[in-house]
Amino acid sequence: MMFRATTRIPQRWRTAFQNASDLRSLQRRHSSSISIVDLKDLQAVRQAASSCGFFYVRSAHIDQAHIDSYLDAAAWLFSLEPQFKRACASSAANAKGWYSYDGVAVGELSRAPIEAYLMGDEAPAELRTDYFGRLGYGRDDMAWRRMPMHQRNRWPQAGPESAAFRATVVDGFKRLLATADDVLAALAAAIDRPPHELVRLHDKHDSHLELKCYAAPQPEPPTSRDRRWQQQLLPNVSQPAAVDDTADDLRTVRLKAHTDLSSVTLLLQSAGHEVLQVLGADGRWQPVPYVDAAVLVNCGDVLERWSGGLCKSSLHRVVDVPPARGSRYSIVLFAFPNHEAVVQTEADGRETLFGDLMPVQ
Repeated sequence: MMFRATTRIPQRWRTAFQNASDLRSLQRRHSSSISIVDLKDLQAVRQAASSCGFFYVRSAHIDQAHIDSYLDAAAWLFSLEPQFKRACASSAANAKGWYSYDGVAVGELSRAPIEAYLMGDEAPAELRTDYFGRLGYGRDDMAWRRMPMHQRNRWPQAGPESAAFRATVVDGFKRLLATADDVLAALAAAIDRPPHELVRLHDKHDSHLELKCYAAPQPEPPTSRDRRWQQQLLPNVSQPAAVDDTADDLRTVRLKAHTDLSSVTLLLQSAGHEVLQVLGADGRWQPVPYVDAAVLVNCGDVLERWSGGLCKSSLHRVVDVPPARGSRYSIVLFAFPNHEAVVQTEADGRETLFGDLMPVQ
């Protein structure tokens, strides 16, 4: 079944970089930071992971048709009437489902919220019994089974296309998990560890998939007050992109600078939006180019710990979507290890388990 989203991704942006010369130009511009890596080339994998920690891969499990279908599903969901989104919204009792939030700190300039939809395994509590058993909880103890992140997925119910949405998102989740396993095996081998060591630590596939919508802000010219406010924000942890005085819109931080609490994060995104930026070693924010039919990988905090700092978990952020280019959609897999997996061992023998790092269980 085809999705009929009221807000579609313009075709001109889907195909913007399909021309080979355009892609080579992008690769030359960004060759110092973001590369396309063959997972069989372990030296290239090691170089990419140890430099900025961001790189593209061609997945054996996902082609451009898959990517288009997943982005279409996201566009369908976020174009639903508010009552349908509220019906599958996350809550204090269940963190899964639709939600909306500001990606900047209180008091910072934001033109529009970010919409998101979170899903994962249908029975995550069953995957975490070993970890909570080590903490002294019984298998059926409701004290931990009722935690918000241990609940079932909340699926939209908005007519016949709802079933197609669910099937498409589940398919994307499975294919991205398979891609993450390939990436983890290559990363382990690239840093001279047993190839399947990382895959084994992730074999429960207790990960999260998040669909996101960065709606284009209204193209309102910035006021002098906006500009003064923008300059005052520069010393903050979440620093806005440089203001272009010749632009029609004020480019601000949409999702503030952060690293990911994951082993690896895999991203699929709509074309035509160079709004994702990575902080380079020179202290400059570098845009991440769009690459057709590829999956963007970034190393997370867990992998940096596990590798003793060899794999870099770099700061990254999202700036405003240019109004003329429409909304930006993305599909993000946060690949987490099993809750009971050891991610770091101190000199005195103390172990840090992944479950110890999770801020919300």
